[in-house]
Amino acid sequence: MKRHENILNEFITKYAVLPGIKGIFWGGSSSGHAPDMYSDIDLFVVTDDNVQRKHGLRQMHGIDVEYFVNPLKRIYHQMDMEIKEVHDYWVIKIYAFSKIMYDPENEANRLQKKALEMFELPFSEIDHNRDLQNYFQAYDAYQKFQGLLQLHLQWRVMYYECMKALLNAHCYHNKLPLIPWSKSQRLIIDPQYRQAYHLKRIPESEFCALFIRCFENKEEKIMQRNLNELFKYCIKKSNFNPENFTIIK
Repeated sequence: MKRHENILNEFITKYAVLPGIKGIFWGGSSSGHAPDMYSDIDLFVVTDDNVQRKHGLRQMHGIDVEYFVNPLKRIYHQMDMEIKEVHDYWVIKIYAFSKIMYDPENEANRLQKKALEMFELPFSEIDHNRDLQNYFQAYDAYQKFQGLLQLHLQWRVMYYECMKALLNAHCYHNKLPLIPWSKSQRLIIDPQYRQAYHLKRIPESEFCALFIRCFENKEEKIMQRNLNELFKYCIKKSNFNPENFTIIK
């Protein structure tokens, strides 16, 4: 939309004159398709190491503009950590697939090429302690869910907390990209959305079927049965043993 173009030009004009600016990327959903009048704008400002990191929100001509200012050294470090420890491509995807809007010294182009290379890299081996800790969090949420059931108290919050923890644990254990909880249902059921999100892989079909089933039925007894099945499936596939659990810190 013309209004988005005007906002981008105004933002870039303002930031381009500031010292230390190496590049500006336009990311988010509004950069990947024709935005509607309510689409917000996500901008990623790349700087040298002398510029302070920032995260800000501005309303420009009635549209939310969220911007992130990060030095190059930190960006490269974050991308490296995603492969070696985090097991996600979130920062990598930002700079691999966002549009370069300003690049006075070709630094943004070099960053994008590096991000595209790293997007093809496999994750490092899982950390045993972190793996067990992830499953312990899921186990703890499951026990709290069961306790609330026994007390006839509101259990739905812990129901979804347990689902979230199981998703995180299962993805990490199987060296899969972490799936954001807020988008998990749509990412699993919608291949086109996965492609637009650049989600390379999802868990195996049996996990996905159990996971989606937990979302779909709102009858209490069936919800409880579905979560039980998902929990047992994930724990069976893990190295976690609730009867003998120790992590070294």
